[in-house]
Amino acid sequence: MLFSKKEIEIDNILLDQEIREVPLNNRVFRVIILIIFFLFVFIFLKTLFLSLNGKRYAILAQTNSSSIIKEEGERGNIFDRYGKPLTENKLVYKAIIFSSIINNLDKKEKERTLQELENIFSISRENLLKKLSSFRIEMKKEFSISEALEIKKRKIPGLFFEKKFKRFYPYKELSHLTGYLSYSRDNPPNLKGQSGLEKFYNSYLKGEDGAKLIIENAQGKLLGLKELKQPQKGKDLYTFIDLDFQKFFYHRLEKRLKTLKLKRGLGLAVNPDNGEVLAMVSLPSFDANKPWLYFKNKNNPFFNRALSGIYMPGSVFKPAEAAAGLNEGIVSPKDKDIFCRGFIKVKNPYSNKFSYFKDWKPHGDVNFYKAIAVSCNVYFYRLGGGYNGFKGLGRDKIIKYFKIFRLNKKTGIDLDGESQGKIIPKNPWRLGDTYNLSIGQGQMLTTPLGILSYISAIANRGKIFQFRISQSRPLKILASLKFKKNVFKEVEKGMFETVEKKYGTAHEISPLPFKVAAKTGTPQYGQGKTNAIFVGYIPHKLAIFILIENSHEGSINTLPVAKDVLSWYYKNRIYGLLNKNKTSKN
Repeated sequence: MLFSKKEIEIDNILLDQEIREVPLNNRVFRVIILIIFFLFVFIFLKTLFLSLNGKRYAILAQTNSSSIIKEEGERGNIFDRYGKPLTENKLVYKAIIFSSIINNLDKKEKERTLQELENIFSISRENLLKKLSSFRIEMKKEFSISEALEIKKRKIPGLFFEKKFKRFYPYKELSHLTGYLSYSRDNPPNLKGQSGLEKFYNSYLKGEDGAKLIIENAQGKLLGLKELKQPQKGKDLYTFIDLDFQKFFYHRLEKRLKTLKLKRGLGLAVNPDNGEVLAMVSLPSFDANKPWLYFKNKNNPFFNRALSGIYMPGSVFKPAEAAAGLNEGIVSPKDKDIFCRGFIKVKNPYSNKFSYFKDWKPHGDVNFYKAIAVSCNVYFYRLGGGYNGFKGLGRDKIIKYFKIFRLNKKTGIDLDGESQGKIIPKNPWRLGDTYNLSIGQGQMLTTPLGILSYISAIANRGKIFQFRISQSRPLKILASLKFKKNVFKEVEKGMFETVEKKYGTAHEISPLPFKVAAKTGTPQYGQGKTNAIFVGYIPHKLAIFILIENSHEGSINTLPVAKDVLSWYYKNRIYGLLNKNKTSKN
């Protein structure tokens, strides 16, 4: 094998044991030491710099291309049955400051920017600098579109505007129906409905937010804006509420309460033939634009009495009991009159004493119709609990029909917070408890919606509808009552007599130029307290319920309100509409 001369020389050098190492001179060594020293100094200073500015660079790195301006999606509005808006959205602009952009300005431009921000937001330099310690600052002040455009002309670095919609409620008469909005405790907080339709239909009404991206480089310099998502408006909600009727009902009941020097009452109106809710009034009420002013109000204005109230029905339960008596064959309109002397007395089985169950007055001879019209307790004591050899319905059948009329169920109205009626258990149960149950007192509790629902079933001959406020809800029959023929018609005759006969408890409204079926009630609760109740209907057109709490003179206090409410509806929605149709045909 042959080798080149060069290869032989290299091998000889590597293998030569005689060759000696030549040491470096001092000058070369000093240069190497200096290089190593300066390298360590550089590394130390860089580490110190990064530790002092690491937080800032971490924020810049995190937010480089991730600064978001939210564009709020407009919430859908709520309308009445005629297309009149019950809510409004007012466009406002909220200022957003991004500190990274301001902090990276040169000294002169930064000073100008800070002065501009101080003037716009009426804020001290000290407080402004504190706010700028955060990356994104949302200022509380709101601006109109003209104000926002004027400020944008100044080209203030780091200042941007987010478009927002402020909910406005133009009618205080609708606060319990519409409800109100407030921010949730979520992170980030979301604007949500807190009561009424705003809460029940929150997801339906809510819009979808859009977003724009603020693009910056790592030094915080603004590079531009990029739209990520277009905002989407929420759906509009059309209701069966009659705004003008609601306003009249509200103010008429409010006026009556002021006359009586009382504060609490409620009103309801529905179409008895389909369950459409036309009006819902609860007093005291609140301003949905400023709900926080009422949070500590001792009268609890947020409580929707028409929706969540639970009351003893008193005599307005009697039409249900009358229907039960006819359906069971226990009584008939052809029966002989019974004599009411103002009370019945029953021997106490536990002693030789008698217990007395009183009527509100002696009524003399009373038949089926008159018993409803004059609200004769003695007749219904006998029908419910039996008397002097006459076997009444008894506790179990009274409870049976309480349930048949769904007085123990919710109506399914499209609002959160609906209560439901019940019979309160009691042990031992005595005959006196059955008598009290017979006149809608004692262990019986119902809701305004429940009473109006069963009265509507009498009016429409047996259908119990789900109450509905939104037009998007389909008609739904919750129950079809299978009673004997003419049962509801016969009960209705007694309710017509309540208005038409001079002895009827609602005769005060008899001057009305149309037929009204009605029942009044004065249930007692607590110590000597009574509520005044009116329930009635214009056949196939309107059913209403009115309750005044702690009414000193009984159901007579509701009659002026009932008369005016029924009259308004007839003139403006029945007679007026008929005339309008006739004119258009001619």
